[in-house]
Amino acid sequence: MRDNTINQDTFTGPSFSMSNRLGRVLWSIVSGLFFRFSPRPMYGFRSFLLRLFGAKVGRRVHIYPKVKIWAPWNLILGNECGVADGVTLYSQGLITIGYRAVISQGAYLAAGTHDYTQPGFPLVTKPIVINAHVWIAAEAFINPGIIIGEGCVIGARSVVTKDMPAWMVCAGHPCRPIKERINFISNHSVIPSCLESIRWCDDVNLLDSGSTDKTIDIADKYNIRVTTNPFESFGKQRNFALDTLPIKYDWILFLDADEVVTVEFHWAMMESIQIADDHVAGFYCCWKMMLEGKWLKRCDNFPKWQFRLVRKGKARFTDFGHGQKETEVAGQIKYIKEPYLHFGFSKGWYHWIERHNKYSSVEAKARLNSKYQFKDVFSQHGSVRNPALKTWLSKVPGWPILRFFYTYFLNLGFLEGITGLTYCTNMGYFEFLIQIKMREIKLKKMK
Repeated sequence: MRDNTINQDTFTGPSFSMSNRLGRVLWSIVSGLFFRFSPRPMYGFRSFLLRLFGAKVGRRVHIYPKVKIWAPWNLILGNECGVADGVTLYSQGLITIGYRAVISQGAYLAAGTHDYTQPGFPLVTKPIVINAHVWIAAEAFINPGIIIGEGCVIGARSVVTKDMPAWMVCAGHPCRPIKERINFISNHSVIPSCLESIRWCDDVNLLDSGSTDKTIDIADKYNIRVTTNPFESFGKQRNFALDTLPIKYDWILFLDADEVVTVEFHWAMMESIQIADDHVAGFYCCWKMMLEGKWLKRCDNFPKWQFRLVRKGKARFTDFGHGQKETEVAGQIKYIKEPYLHFGFSKGWYHWIERHNKYSSVEAKARLNSKYQFKDVFSQHGSVRNPALKTWLSKVPGWPILRFFYTYFLNLGFLEGITGLTYCTNMGYFEFLIQIKMREIKLKKMK
């Protein structure tokens, strides 16, 4: 539940509705009598009380009795997270604490503030997101609207005034990144972050292609329906999902295991669905490419559009390059401009290079057989323009070097530091592999 303030002048009246205030009175009574004085080991009982007041609480949550909570209905607590004694969850706005995140003694998470530029000093609520595997150390202060990236460590008594990157140790007043934290995540442990980010959905289907890691075990912990289908291609896998899975609702969001839905993307998606008329078949969505805790906005040529949100029965998929694209679309496709997160390097560079070596073979064949015309390069739709550009630019001598020069220099990728340089270099190498494999295919055909 999201609370909206009802008064823009805090000097003349309350900021929240009567129902909100009555709810908080009732919670203060229950909290004071039962929550606060419950024995420490009774984590399940305290989780039960929070659920009674509208909190979304995962499994095996360790929330201690002396945690101060402003409004439980504005809490999302992921599986196996821990909140220590003395923590204040000032949940005037939504506070999300992810899978296995730890909030230590005396930390203060404030999801509300005041607009001091206005004469009425109105209350402003902004959501706080603490992602999976985060540790907020003792007496740290988290300001409204902050997102703490996955695996980040916030040092004791730090004051966090802006978003903190994933897998970094951060500290200070104001808090800033100090050094990298070892990323112990492999693909099977990225999945909890993905699943945590869609806990608001009661119809999650996991389509597994025969994984040998802990994917199935993790899905079982989340009580998620799992279906197995041998992988042939991305397009066929998506069509199998559309044809076979017992999908409950009319709208279907496709996510990969290394992708995470942010609170902002969730809200934008729900709003887009609510206003979509019957002529809308789906939505193009875009991602933030994340590497070493940094969003590669320039180096990854943001935004890149993919058809990810589909109205049931209104579209199909077909293979394109090493991925897929939409086909048989019965209606309009619109855009959701708020991005989700894509952790494409979660299994490390070795896996990325090995995977893209395979992708380059598929891309080479696809670009040689592409039917895109030159006019498609100027299409207003990114889903048409981008693959058409790839096809035609692959024919340009020295394109891999030009690709690096464009993204790193002309597109200001150098502003993203050594992380951007590493990414641009490897993407140039990927284009180089595609070109030499296209040449190899042509030479074989000439024999």
